[in-house]
Amino acid sequence: MDAVLALEPDLVALQEVTRTTTARWRERLTADGLHPLAGPPPADGRRLGVLLAARTPPRAVAAPPIPWPERAVAATVALGDRDVRVLNLHSPISQRPGLVKVRTLEAAHAWLAA
Repeated sequence: MDAVLALEPDLVALQEVTRTTTARWRERLTADGLHPLAGPPPADGRRLGVLLAARTPPRAVAAPPIPWPERAVAATVALGDRDVRVLNLHSPISQRPGLVKVRTLEAAHAWLAA
């Protein structure tokens, strides 16, 4: 955490956060003046999620409709004088059944292309 926050970032996108680490990151990011936004909590025995934080409060937008929704969070963030649409996506490994990685990347591509 210290290494990330020492950079004084305007935007942070974290992947592979758990329920426990999400709580710790939220606390630390908030204390450093960032506004955290987490994806939905993991379901069906999965444990990894994503977290986004920005100096200005991120405005949540609908993330792509991926098979494991806890692996994506999307927002509009003001960076300087521009609004930027941000997608933090953690794709599953390719060996997972049901082509979940392919389906995730196809949904992300469609979302980004829209």
